[in-house]
Amino acid sequence: MRLRWWLLIALIAGIVLGPIIAGIEGFVLIGAGHWTVEMRLSLAVALVCVLVMFLIVLGSLIGTASSLQSHIRNVVRGFRQRQGRAQLQEGLRALASGDWEQAEKLSLQAADKTEFKVVCFLAAAMAAQERGDIEKRDRYLSQAHRADPNADLAVGLTEARLHLRSRHYKQARDVLSQLDRIAPRHTPVMKLLQHVLRKQGDLLALEQLLPRLRKYEALPDAQLTELDAQVLQYKLSQAGSDLPEIRQLWRQTPKPARRDINSFIAYGRALIRARVPHEAERLTRKFLEQVWDKRLVMFYGEIETYETQRQLQTAERWTETRQADAPMLTTLAKLSMRAQQWVKAQQYLNELVRMQPSTATWILLADVYEQLQDPDQMKACISEALKQAHADPVLNA
Repeated sequence: MRLRWWLLIALIAGIVLGPIIAGIEGFVLIGAGHWTVEMRLSLAVALVCVLVMFLIVLGSLIGTASSLQSHIRNVVRGFRQRQGRAQLQEGLRALASGDWEQAEKLSLQAADKTEFKVVCFLAAAMAAQERGDIEKRDRYLSQAHRADPNADLAVGLTEARLHLRSRHYKQARDVLSQLDRIAPRHTPVMKLLQHVLRKQGDLLALEQLLPRLRKYEALPDAQLTELDAQVLQYKLSQAGSDLPEIRQLWRQTPKPARRDINSFIAYGRALIRARVPHEAERLTRKFLEQVWDKRLVMFYGEIETYETQRQLQTAERWTETRQADAPMLTTLAKLSMRAQQWVKAQQYLNELVRMQPSTATWILLADVYEQLQDPDQMKACISEALKQAHADPVLNA
């Protein structure tokens, strides 16, 4: 297009300026060594104009050739990119269908052609992991890092997930800890990190992470409450018999976690260790008035106070409004034994072995018959306990 305009301008200039140049009088003498050239001034001006036009046309032709070459390069590059995208798509399809070798091969081929190199190397790393080739997996992850230094989060999260699938929790934690320092507000990193910490059982580190998990809403409230409860139970188990510390741990824990049954039982056992079983009994009794739970009923039977008879009466009142199931019968039997009411204990345990026989129940019943001075029944219970132990899959595992 530019060449046409230049030719049009040259034609107009020739028509307009030609007569003017032809009328110019004078001569031009050019000397070079022993050579001299003499011509009319009008001819010299015309030759200069022709030379300028030639150079302009030549430059335009060169530019057109360069543009054509660039266009060809773009066409070839576009073809390779389309081919690379198609290979990446096929590689991802193979990855999803479990064809690991084909997925790795196609992803690597696509990495040489498409602009999505990070995705290609990550897909190849996943396929290599599934094949069990950890060395290649790590190499592809390194290539993904080099392909785009700004994709550290994407590559790091993928690497951490691959470590998790291999149950390499230490390596996953190292990667996630580094990502957490880079992006402390990134919720996917925090979610994966808390998962690793739970797998490792590092509840103290999890406690440090909990405020950020809550602040940035990285997890649902129910899951946050579960984590609070796990941290509380662990810290209570480590508190020993230090009553002020036990009470402080309980007070500073969010209320939803304190409503967790297992957390409450852990708190009750801590109070028993701190030699205040009466407080554990009182709190458990009040909790059962609000929330009836079999675990709490069983725990109530474990609490030993100086008022065993009152505890037994409390438990017996439950049978007036609730069905006497296995947990309630177990608690009633244990409280009766501690109150030395052996006949009651015998009745509760006999009903329990009819309802839900177990090795522990038969042994308790044998102890009761020993106190009742009935050796034959005691031996029969021990025999049943042995039979139950052999039949119990948990005990035989």
